[in-house]
Amino acid sequence: MEKNGVLTDTIEKLLEKMKSGALNNSFIIWEMITKGWSGLKDTDEVKKAIEVLEQHGWVRVQHNSDTKGRPSETIQIHPRISDFNVFETKNAYPTFWLDALNQHLNPVKPEESIV
Repeated sequence: MEKNGVLTDTIEKLLEKMKSGALNNSFIIWEMITKGWSGLKDTDEVKKAIEVLEQHGWVRVQHNSDTKGRPSETIQIHPRISDFNVFETKNAYPTFWLDALNQHLNPVKPEESIV
């Protein structure tokens, strides 16, 4: 079973790399993995993080099937990512995004709901 803390850390590290310009505005996952960045070496975790980021509008995944060989996915970073300060404080993320991320990672089960 996956721990939400690991996925949250992967998402935050990925956002920091995107914001800092360490990644091009458009990149392929394996290119990023080969850089060997701490916390961003596990392909499955990075893919899960990208799925969550795509659901919340931070990235767009473009499926490239017209290439020779295996189909690939190009990740396009939201052009306004630099408008948000992801370095100074965790509370600097847009509130809507944090709320949606927390709900995605920690859904309330029906038996836990407050009546």
